[in-house]
Formats: sequence, C-alpha cells, structure tokens
Amino acid sequence: MVNWLTPFHRPELRGIEPFQREMNRLLDSFFSDFGAAAPASGTIVPPMDVDETPESYVVRLEVPGIDPKDVNITVTGTELSIRGETRREEEKSEIDAYHRERRFGTFQRTISLPSSVAAERVAAVCRNGVLHLTLPKKEEAKPRTIKIDVAK
Repeated sequence: MVNWLTPFHRPELRGIEPFQREMNRLLDSFFSDFGAAAPASGTIVPPMDVDETPESYVVRLEVPGIDPKDVNITVTGTELSIRGETRREEEKSEIDAYHRERRFGTFQRTISLPSSVAAERVAAVCRNGVLHLTLPKKEEAKPRTIKIDVAK
C-alpha cells in the first residue's frame, strides 16, 4: 500500500521536507532525556538528585566544566537555591564552528526541602564535574524515637 502523504508520491508536498526535518529535530531535542537536557530556548537546566537521610539532605548537581567560583549556593529555611554560569571559551577568529551542542549562560535551580536546614553547617564539594552538597537538618527536624513505657 502506498502512503499518499509522503512527498515522493505527492509532488506538491516535496517542499515540506526541510520543515519536516526541522520539526523532527525540535521534537527529538525536547523529548530526549526529558527533564535533564537543556530546553531549545538556550536555558541551562543541570540534572540534580536529592536524597534524604535521617540526619541530612544530600544533593548532587551536574556542573561539568563550571568553575566552582562561578557557583552560588543559598539556603534560607527550607529553600535551597543554586545559581551558576558556564562561560564560552575564547574563540580564535580563524576558526569556524562545524558543529555545536554545548550551552553557555546562567542557570538557577531552586527546590523546597521538607524541613529546615542548619545553614551554618552546609558542606559543598565539587568532584569530577558533580557538585555534592550535604545539608544537615536542624535538631527539631530530625526524627526522634519515642520510648513507650509499659503500664503495670
């Protein structure tokens, strides 16, 4: 059976091929690795994992190629905000770009945590392009074990 929507069988649709390729490219970039890749608008959204232990929250944020001096971490109550910037390398005028996928610019990730954090004890380490944050919980936010007395 012949599909009459293909441009090969309908001469009036042959000019639509570049448009179809561009739409496919846009849709592929939107749905590939949904939520972790940068949107087509140029916004950078680094992937982040947040885990909880009884003592703290552990955050891992991918920041490959970003100088730790270009990252700002803010903790206010139950809100964590990480802001940073990726910078384009100096380009030489005799070099023409052949293919580019890397994004440059600023990013900001802000999340709300279930309980307050002891901001004065937050630890941050950048290792192999991954920012590791340990956010200790305030004492009142830590789970407590309640001993039950047996009535006699």
